[in-house]
Amino acid sequence: MRGNTLTWNAVEGATSYTVRINGTEYAADTNSFDLSQYESAGELSVMVRADGANNSLWSDAKPLRYLAMSGALVYAANTVTYFFGHYFRESKILHPYLHSCVL
Repeated sequence: MRGNTLTWNAVEGATSYTVRINGTEYAADTNSFDLSQYESAGELSVMVRADGANNSLWSDAKPLRYLAMSGALVYAANTVTYFFGHYFRESKILHPYLHSCVL
């Protein structure tokens, strides 16, 4: 997993993949899936199947905790404002390496 991208080893002969997240299936053209397509953050159960002439069996279910920001990230007047889940956060940028957060 890197950022929002879930990746797995490519399967020889696979023409596409199916990703199952909490029981809902999504098509993937390559051996990666952008989780930002999935609309809910939280505890996920993820399985992958290689599709082709002979579909593979489903992978074992892997638990995944996905945290995603909703809404926009706004920077103005040395302040970054964003929503994370149900919490509003505002950070004032004091220095490139130091900052304070106001909750």
